[in-house]
Amino acid sequence: MSLSSNRDECGVSMRWGVLLLLVGLVYDLAASAAPPDLRRPLPGRLRAGYMSVGDMAVLPGMAGAGMNAALVKFGALEAPIRPADAEALRRWGAEAASHGIAFLPVFNWWGLMNRSG
Repeated sequence: MSLSSNRDECGVSMRWGVLLLLVGLVYDLAASAAPPDLRRPLPGRLRAGYMSVGDMAVLPGMAGAGMNAALVKFGALEAPIRPADAEALRRWGAEAASHGIAFLPVFNWWGLMNRSG
């Protein structure tokens, strides 16, 4: 084994060591990041639950399980929006935000009353 090949092996080992150190630092910084700003699109993967408007009590469990969004189905919304519906949307938004969960209301196009057959 020559002296130059020994230096090359040390250089490769050093590069791998530096790379592993950088990967560890990036992982550590990512794990200690602040919670997402729920007014902006969620980064990474969407981990959501789909539920009815009456399932607000599940939000703490969703947050504890690492979920970051609630897809809440609303039906029979009208334009102009009824005050009761506007209040339900506000309540859901506030409760979801208090648990660090994005509130994503969806319209229930095909409920039980709309099935054919």
